[in-house]
Amino acid sequence: MATIVLTGAAGFIGFHVARRLGAEGHRVIGVDHLGPRFHPSLKHARVAALAGTPGFEFVRLDLADPGAFDALVAACRPDAILHLAAQTGVRYSAEDPHLYVRNNVDAFVAVLQAARLHGVGRLLYASSSSVYGEGDGPRAEDDRADRPVSLYAATKRSNELMAHTYAHQFGLTTVGMRFFTVYGPWGRPDMAVWTFAERMAAGEPIPLYNDGVMRRDFTFIEDVVEGIVRLLWAPLDGARVFNVGSGRCEPLGRLIEVLEAALGCRAERQPMPMQTGDVPLTWSNCDRLFQVTGLRTGIPLDVGVPAFADWFAAHPDVVAAVRAEREAS
Repeated sequence: MATIVLTGAAGFIGFHVARRLGAEGHRVIGVDHLGPRFHPSLKHARVAALAGTPGFEFVRLDLADPGAFDALVAACRPDAILHLAAQTGVRYSAEDPHLYVRNNVDAFVAVLQAARLHGVGRLLYASSSSVYGEGDGPRAEDDRADRPVSLYAATKRSNELMAHTYAHQFGLTTVGMRFFTVYGPWGRPDMAVWTFAERMAAGEPIPLYNDGVMRRDFTFIEDVVEGIVRLLWAPLDGARVFNVGSGRCEPLGRLIEVLEAALGCRAERQPMPMQTGDVPLTWSNCDRLFQVTGLRTGIPLDVGVPAFADWFAAHPDVVAAVRAEREAS
């Protein structure tokens, strides 16, 4: 079986991928620096939940320290690097741009260099649907992606360009994955599904940015994990980029209706202005992913949201800790 270095193991997607690869019998070295920002209690809870996963080892390490990551890769000689670590969030990138450059750009250079210098066969990395900026209709990988509307989006697009350079100059196989609004158990508290559920359960109004006139490609975590695993083993070379979304474009009101049914409570709506750097619509065309892997994504909200609601109800301590951190910040 393969040895895989997985960065961002304490993150939402990294957590689920580590579980999947470990269950398949692979050796997974999970890397994360467990930073103090953005819900550290949830990161620690995910790492604790990974304990006992077959073949999984956790290493606390800051990717922006290039010597540390290089030493790790040199020691374990992985077959592949799966780079899912990132500083996420569109709005926060306007508040602390230096943090995003450090964790999304400097860290990615360290990952690229380690992969190049130690002969890693393949590098998969997380990009984002935000690279497309504003637009109408489903977005395909060949669509224009040079007009980002947030610094976060600009850092992810820069990752794609650097990956292309390393593939061209050094023969490194790089696979970028443009994720679209991923949700599910153990998800991100800054995303709508968690935020709405938390506020609805507490009897508080939910914020509807752009007065609620928003449409999103809500992608359930199981679709994302399946797409990552298939791309990890697909016969690819050079620099490739793939959309990983549901292929569905749902109005925000539809998400609220499904959440209301799953949680058994009504939502009080609070219209808000559009957030800086946000876009009113995301929508993926995932034909390329299907052509290469045979995976047709599209788990509907009616399946994914109840799964999240069940997890949310079963983990009150995790939810309470996240809320306490938010109120204290």
